[in-house]
Amino acid sequence: MDCGTSIKTEDGDDGAAPPRCYSFPPPDALKRTTELKKEEADGDTIMTDVSASEECNRVRRAVSSVAATGLTPSSTPADAAGPWIYVAAPQQPKRPQQADIARLVAEGTRALHRFENDRAALQVQRDRAPAGSKQAATRALHRRRQELESELFMLARQTGVVSGKWMLFITANRVDEYWTVVAEATVRGELGFGAKVATDDGQGRARLIAIYTHDHEDREDVARVLRRMVELELVKSNEKPIYYKCDAFTHLEIMGNNPWGLKASRFSSRDVLRGEW
Repeated sequence: MDCGTSIKTEDGDDGAAPPRCYSFPPPDALKRTTELKKEEADGDTIMTDVSASEECNRVRRAVSSVAATGLTPSSTPADAAGPWIYVAAPQQPKRPQQADIARLVAEGTRALHRFENDRAALQVQRDRAPAGSKQAATRALHRRRQELESELFMLARQTGVVSGKWMLFITANRVDEYWTVVAEATVRGELGFGAKVATDDGQGRARLIAIYTHDHEDREDVARVLRRMVELELVKSNEKPIYYKCDAFTHLEIMGNNPWGLKASRFSSRDVLRGEW
């Protein structure tokens, strides 16, 4: 596969809701009442469960086979089918991990606000420091940002929001080709626990294909999925890298060029393939 791939470049509530159970496709996959939060930096979205009916449950049980055999992302309108087409791997965990997304968002947002306050204080300190002493405040801000990142990853672990995804951005004229490869490999159990592709929203943008793994800290599994993507020619090691993003950062709406200076992605394919991660 060649130039049909459009790749992203990257530098970088009160918590009272009951825990949500990770499953794939997610419980709200086919709901017309899905509330979307658009993530402009990487095209990913968060889907919030706002209803639960037996009919929806029945439809969801069939979604994997429909996604793999009956829907083409290039011609499936988002206003008719929803924003995503899903496919699930055959083997799912017997006891899906409990993910307390509400707590993640509530506590994570507070952590981000604390950082904003600390950053403002450090910037004032730097501005008031003599010319030769400003670097100390700059280094302190860098350390504080590292602490924030560690705090968010620890919170993700505590709340069970540990999954992540490799992200491909594919032009509309090639998305069916790529999605066929991804869907078939997922059904064969060769990639992650599930995948999704964006349907046609009428704006002519490159489509996101997300390939999920259970745990961003399981580096062996993250690398295994990437290597298989290379074997399937979904990724080429000598071309622009693709990126892996933690779902926790998606839920917290941490995008590229975010105001906290955090790196939105966890890994790049280049670093993983070189063993430099």
